[in-house]
This record gives sequence, C-alpha cells and structure tokens, in this order.
Amino acid sequence: MGVVTEEALKVVAAYWDTRIANVVKAVFNGSLNSYNILITGRSGVGKTTYAYYGLKVGYIKYLLKNRCEKYGGAYCVDKLVNEDVKDEVSRLGRAPTRDELEELRLKFLRERLYDALDGLEMGYGLPGYGTLCFGPDCTKPDGIDEKLRDGLFVTEDDIGRMSLMLAKVLDGKAKPPKVLLLDDALYRSQFWDSEYRRLYMLVKHLLAHHRGIAPLVIATAINRIMVLKEYVKDAVNVDAQPYTDDTHYIEYAWWRRFRASFRRPYNYDEDTATSEIRYAFTIDVQDFIPKERAFKLPKWFEEAHWVRRKLILRRAVEKYLEGSKKT
Repeated sequence: MGVVTEEALKVVAAYWDTRIANVVKAVFNGSLNSYNILITGRSGVGKTTYAYYGLKVGYIKYLLKNRCEKYGGAYCVDKLVNEDVKDEVSRLGRAPTRDELEELRLKFLRERLYDALDGLEMGYGLPGYGTLCFGPDCTKPDGIDEKLRDGLFVTEDDIGRMSLMLAKVLDGKAKPPKVLLLDDALYRSQFWDSEYRRLYMLVKHLLAHHRGIAPLVIATAINRIMVLKEYVKDAVNVDAQPYTDDTHYIEYAWWRRFRASFRRPYNYDEDTATSEIRYAFTIDVQDFIPKERAFKLPKWFEEAHWVRRKLILRRAVEKYLEGSKKT
C-alpha cells in the first residue's frame, strides 16, 4: 500500500525545479540526448546524494508529466501550482516579493505533490510503484529504484553486471538504460584495478565511438583532473560545496563554458590592436539542497556504496604491498 511520507514530500519538492532533475526528465522525454554530467567536490559533501536524488526525482517528474498529458487531474503538478500561486497573488492585492513568491510556490508544490505522488504509489487503475522511500531509513529499493536499477553503479557486483550490459550494448544485443549513474567509477587510476579495468575500457570506448548510445551519464569524483579525460572533455561540471551564506544548504554550481574575446595590447611596430578568442567558464545555474536527515542516501545504497569503496581501498593496499615485496 502506498503512503506518501513527509520525507518524500520534502525531497521531491526540494529537487523538483533543480537543473539535474530537469535534465533527467528531458532525457527520458527524448528531448535531450548525449549529455554528460560530472559532479565534483570533497569527499562526503553530497555528490552521490545529489546524483541519486536528482535522477530519482527527475524520473518521477517524467512519469507525472506523461500521466498529466494522458489523464490530466492531480498529475499536472506544475499547471496546478501555477494556478494556485496566481490565485493567491491576486488575493494579496499587491506584487509579492521574490521570497514571498518562492514560499508560496513551495507551499502549493508540496500540497499538489501529495496527491500526485499518492496516485503514482497507489496506481488507481494505472501501474503503481508502492510506497516511495526517501532518506536513511530505506532498507531496500522502492518501485522507482527498481526501474532505474540497471543504470545504477552501486555495489561491487555491479562492476560485472554493468560491464556485461555495456558489452552487449556495444554489440547491439541489448538496449541501454536511458541514464547511467557511475559513482566513483571513472578515476584514471582505476585502470590498474583488475576488477574495474574492463568496465573502465568499455566506458572509454562508449564515449569515444558510441556517444549517442547512453543519452545521459552522471559521474562523481573528487576532482576533474583525476577522471578519464575523454569524459571530462565533454562533461558539464557541477561543483558541490557547502553554501557559504547558509551552512544548512549544499550548493551545486553548474559551470558553463563559453567563448570570450580578449583584447591584446596595442602593437606599435605593426600599428595594430587585435583581439583573440579564448574559452572561459562561468556559473550557469545553482541548485541549493537542504542538509537535513531526509536528504541523506537510503540505507541500502549507503551500505553497498561503502562496502565497494572499502574493497577498492583494500585492493590498492594489496597492490602496493605486492610492489613493495618485489623491491
């Protein structure tokens, strides 16, 4: 039976208008293709959490949009919220401030999401996904997680599973998932890890020759310079860090590359003053996610993720000790 929890409303509402959720929705809609995201930041800042919930909420947004187009009603969340806000503003008798508008939208968004998520969970004559679970108390994947599971790189067992899946995709024997979430899987140093080498080379081959096969790849890493260069070259970088103006939020800054003209100093010998084109970066958009318990990774994901990282470290130590013995 479906029961819309307070945690579900908090997380879905907070991620609803984020860039990452909208990118995921666009990929599932088919309006965006061949898009790579690289989320960087220090260990523990929330890179994996942002990737996971951005993917999950983006997929929920896609499902609700489809149902809105077919059946209307409570599934048309954005339409209903906009109407609610418009009615409330008309009653105010004055133009609301930006902060007031944001508060109004969030209030109505959570109200409308309750009915929409209830319909998604229960089905009511349509496919239902059961209770959607958000936060650290989730001990197993929910119905949405199961739908996305093929594209999630979480456990140590996923190395072999995803390697086999990608090999079949490259051979034309399998249809790939719309989104691949590769958490800590594209470090250049992992080429020397016997467990990761095949997956590493498959991803490298896919990026070089079959970019259109995986419509969206979301990867995480501590720093861009440590990542497979073929991926970094085409990826949109998202920098994760605590928000300096409010420690209760994590800021996810999406960087945009653009061409800029720089004027050179006047050349007296040649009597010329020319400019040159260079590439520069600027922040395109920022997502702010609360640092609350409800926004932490599910227990099943966190535990599997931690086991995999410990195994990676153990193999690295064993390789180092083997090398020390030889010298």
